[in-house]
Amino acid sequence: MSAVRTRRAGGRAKRRGTVAAVQQALFEVEVRPERRYYRQIVDALRRSDFGADGLESELTISRLFGTIWAGQEGPRDGSTEEAFGLGLVDFARHQRTPTAVAMLRTIATIAAIREVRDAADQAAEMLTSGGLPDPRWTRPIGAASPGRCWAYEDVFGDQSTVICEFAYGTERTAERHAIVIYVDHAMFSVATDGMLALDVDPFIRDLRNDAKNSAPMFTLRQVDPAWARALLARAFARTDLIEGVEVAPTLAELRALSLARVGVLPEDPAALPPEPVSPTSAECRALVEEFLAGAEGSALPDRAAAERLANRIVEYSCQYDPGGVSRVSPAKWETFVFDWLSKVGFLPPAERTAMPDVVRAWSAWAGRRMALPGAATDELAFALDEMLGEYAGGQHLG
Repeated sequence: MSAVRTRRAGGRAKRRGTVAAVQQALFEVEVRPERRYYRQIVDALRRSDFGADGLESELTISRLFGTIWAGQEGPRDGSTEEAFGLGLVDFARHQRTPTAVAMLRTIATIAAIREVRDAADQAAEMLTSGGLPDPRWTRPIGAASPGRCWAYEDVFGDQSTVICEFAYGTERTAERHAIVIYVDHAMFSVATDGMLALDVDPFIRDLRNDAKNSAPMFTLRQVDPAWARALLARAFARTDLIEGVEVAPTLAELRALSLARVGVLPEDPAALPPEPVSPTSAECRALVEEFLAGAEGSALPDRAAAERLANRIVEYSCQYDPGGVSRVSPAKWETFVFDWLSKVGFLPPAERTAMPDVVRAWSAWAGRRMALPGAATDELAFALDEMLGEYAGGQHLG
C-alpha cells in the first residue's frame, strides 16, 4: 500500500491525491429526506447483517450520513444532516425491532450532529426499556480506545496524511484499526480524503519504508494524539465551511466515523499554534524588496514587471497561505498559475511576457530561503516548468 504522493505524471501536477485504499460499500441505497425512504433504509439494514459487528455498523451509518453530507453545496452548516437524522430517528423509534435498536445505538455513537445523537440515544433507551434487546456486537459499538498517531508529510509542507490508531479489547486481545485522513495545506489545510486501515502495523511499515526510500521528499513521524485531534478537527471544520473545496467520495463515507474517532482523542487547546495572521503591507513590501535585491530577482531584465508580478504572488499567498507567504511548492504554484491568475484577469503584455521568468526566479529564491534540499529543488523546478509550459501553450493566455 503506497503513500499519498504529489504526482507529476501526465503533465500538470495533481495535488489533490488520494489515499491508496477505498472501502467497499456494504450495500447501495438511495437516500432522500422523505419519510417513505426511511423505511427503505431500515429494510435494507434488516436484510443485511447490520448490528452483528460494531465497526461494520459504524461504517454503514457513516456512509449513510456521508451521502447526505456530500449532497449539499458548501458551506455546510449541518442543518440538512440534522433534519435527515432527526427524521430517521423518529421513524426508527416506532419500529420496535432489533434492527431499529442497533441503528439507533450506532447513530447515537457516530452522528456528527449532537441533537441527532441525543435523539437517537433517547429513542434507543425507550425501545430497550420496552423489552427489545441491545445487539450483541462482535466489536462493541463506539468502544474503540485511542492509541498511537502518525503524520506522513512532504518536504514542501503541502500535505499531511494523519493516521490515528484505535483498539477494541485489552492489550492482549486488541483488534486495531486506524483512520487515515489527508489534509491539504495548500488549500487552507482542509480534509479532502480518507480511508480506514484495518491492518495498522503493515500500513505503518509500508509508509515508513516509503518515506525512507523517498527521503528527503517525505517523512513519517509519530505525533502527539492531541496534536492529531486539533489538526483533524480544524481540517474537517474547514472542509465544511470553505466553499469550493474538492473532496474524494471516500471522505464523505468516512466522515461521521472519523469525527467520532477524533472526538475520543485527548484534547489540548494548545496542541496547535495560533492561526497565522497575514503580514502587514509593510512586511509584504519588504518581502518583495528582498526578492528583487537577491541574486534571482536582480537578474530579471524588466524590474518594473518583476515587481508587479512579485506583488501579485505575495497577494495570492497572503490569501491562500498566510502562515507561509514565501513558501513555495508544486501545489501552491498550481493554484497560482491555473486558478488565481485567471481570477485576476489577463495580465498586461509586459507582465505576461515576464511571468514565466519571474515565477521561476521567485521559486528559486524562496526555495533557497526555505533551505529546500536538492531533490526538492529539482522536483519543484520540474513541476513548475510543466505548469508554465501548459500555461503558455494553452487557453490560459487567451
